[in-house]
Order: sequence, then C-alpha cells, then structure tokens
Amino acid sequence: MLDGLITSKMRVQILMRLFINPGTQAYLRELATEFKASPAHVRSELQQLSAAGLLESDKQGRQINYRANQHHPMFPELHSMVRKALG
Repeated sequence: MLDGLITSKMRVQILMRLFINPGTQAYLRELATEFKASPAHVRSELQQLSAAGLLESDKQGRQINYRANQHHPMFPELHSMVRKALG
C-alpha cells in the first residue's frame, strides 16, 4: 500500500517500523541490522525523513535515537496508513 506512494522501499520500512508503535525508537545500526541494509543507506533515509519533519531524534552519548514525530501534521494519516498496511 505504501509502496505505491513512497518510492523508496527502505523509507517505507523505516516508516512502518517507527509509525506502527510511535512510542518506540530505534538507532541507525539497529535498523540496518534489522533490515539487512548498509548503515549508509539507512542513514540517508533517516536524514531525509528527519529533514521532512516526520522523524525526531535525540542523541544519547554517541548514539542517535529516532522516533516518529507525533506532532507532525501528517502523523495521524501516516500512522493510520501503516496500521492498515500491517493489518
């Protein structure tokens, strides 16, 4: 469902991972391992989603944790789409 709207499969995976349960957060290496992707590819997508305001991040030591930005105007729609896509 989201694949038709968003052309990057990695971006869809990140959105689904972080928007299905907006209270969760994840860091770069965790996502790269989970998606079996290079950290550089995941970093690029995280930066683009953060620049769009869809993700928030905070630094804890050397690690940056990312989470869904629940205050973004599109959050309710994206959250709903992710929930429908995952059933």
